[in-house]
Amino acid sequence: MAAADFVMAEPSHKRKGLMRWLTTTDHKEIGLMYIWTGFVFFILGGIAALLMRLELFAPGLQFVSGERFNELFSLHGTTMVFLWIMPAVAGLGNYFVPIMLKAKDMAYPRVNALSFWLIVPAGILLYLPLLIQGWTAVNVTWVGYPRSRRRSPASASTCGSSRSSCWAWPPRWAPSTSSSPSSRCAARA
Repeated sequence: MAAADFVMAEPSHKRKGLMRWLTTTDHKEIGLMYIWTGFVFFILGGIAALLMRLELFAPGLQFVSGERFNELFSLHGTTMVFLWIMPAVAGLGNYFVPIMLKAKDMAYPRVNALSFWLIVPAGILLYLPLLIQGWTAVNVTWVGYPRSRRRSPASASTCGSSRSSCWAWPPRWAPSTSSSPSSRCAARA
């Protein structure tokens, strides 16, 4: 085969429209995409913060349940750190560092583009549970037990034949208004 038989791919700066932005490896364009994507997630994180503030405006439940409020709180924090601050800093670095070093482009420009394109589906997966009814964003409670295996306080107070088989609910370190589980076990034994 002759060298003329191989056709080189068209450079991204010669492509037009949306295809140019989807396939670019230019550090300036990737930096701008990082910054604009960060701003989109900044707006989404701000909406989550506004929903939390609306809920806290008056006592009681107004807009969201307690579980959904906790999800919004986690979603807001995760969005602001991982989908706003980090992409914005990466975008500024992508845009300005090669210019300051007088380099033509970043080292490994395709890996640089891939790192941007991994942020977009990560953000979509982070916000997807809010759109699906009945599916919670955090399927693990704050102590790390899956919700389906957590015992209710009524069933957790049942004791076996020995004190060691008594469920400690609520945990011994948690404030409780009723008697502790160990005293209930001792009273039944």
